[in-house]
Amino acid sequence: MLVALAAYLILAQNQGVGDDLTFTVIGAGLMALISYWTLTTVRDGLELVAIKMKRLHH
Repeated sequence: MLVALAAYLILAQNQGVGDDLTFTVIGAGLMALISYWTLTTVRDGLELVAIKMKRLHH
């Protein structure tokens, strides 16, 4: 997913915002997917920390 973002950003260097609606929509979708992935990953990590902390205190 990060490779796709890097490729998109490289291609976007020559694009103006809104010049190509399809390109903009693809970029917005990619950003939404990466945001979701990041938040899910962070949540999973925090859950693991919470479980370990609970085990230490019981």
